[in-house]
Amino acid sequence: VKPTSSYKQTQHFLAFLLYLSISFINGQTKSISFSYNKNSLKKGIQQLVDDYQLSLIYPSNLENKEISAKCNNCELDSALTLLLYNTNYSWKKINEQYTIYRIDSGPYAITGQIIDNVTNETVPYANVYIPSLDMGTISNNEGIFSLSGIESRICTVYVSYIGYEPQEKPVYFSKNQQSSIEIFLKQKIIYSKNIFIRGRSREFMSLTNEPGKISFSPKHISTLPTIGEVDIFRSLQLLPGIHQGLGGT
Repeated sequence: VKPTSSYKQTQHFLAFLLYLSISFINGQTKSISFSYNKNSLKKGIQQLVDDYQLSLIYPSNLENKEISAKCNNCELDSALTLLLYNTNYSWKKINEQYTIYRIDSGPYAITGQIIDNVTNETVPYANVYIPSLDMGTISNNEGIFSLSGIESRICTVYVSYIGYEPQEKPVYFSKNQQSSIEIFLKQKIIYSKNIFIRGRSREFMSLTNEPGKISFSPKHISTLPTIGEVDIFRSLQLLPGIHQGLGGT
C-alpha cells in the first residue's frame, strides 16, 4: 500500500513537534553560568532569560534588591536557587514551566544562646551581627540574644568575642517566623610579646629639717587610708609611726 500525501504530512508534522519538544527540554536542562556582584535581581533574571532562552515567569514588580551570586555550568534548578538566595523570592516548576514568586511572610525574629564548646558555659556580652542587614546586638549575662524585624528569610549570623574564634551560622526561615539557634564558640589562644608593667612611687608626705614636722599636700587627701568619710586627722592617725595622744592632742 502506497502512503497517501495526507499521511506523509501527518508524519512530518509529528516529527516537527517531536523536534520542538526535544529542543525545549534541552533548552531547559542546558548548563548555565553567571557571575553577579551587587547586580539588580530583576536585571539578573532578565539576562538569564535572554542569554539562555528560558521559559521563565516572574513578577513584573520585582523589588529593587542587589544580589551577589555565582554559578558555573549549573542546571537551571541550581541556578535559580543560587540566584534567589537571601531574597524574599522562591521558584517552583510545573511540568516544564518555571515560575518565580514572592514569599509573603515576615518579618522574622531570631533568639539564641552563645556557648563555650569546651566547658558548655554560656558566653555573656558576645557580639551578634547580621552584615547583610546591617543589624546586630550583644548577648546578655546568660549568653542569650534576640534579633527581631528581620525582613529576609535567609541570613547569616556572625558571632565574635575576645578570646574566641569568630563563628557564623546560616539561618533559614521556612514557615515559622521565629527561629531558635545555639552557637558554640571555640576558644582561641592569643599570642603576644612580653608585657612590662612599670610604676613609680608617689610621696604625698615629705620630711622637713625641723624635728617632728611633716609636710602634707591637701591634693593627696583621697590617697590616705580612711574609715567611713574622709577625715584628714583620722586618716593621719592610721599612718605608720603616728599615735594619738591623750586628751585629744
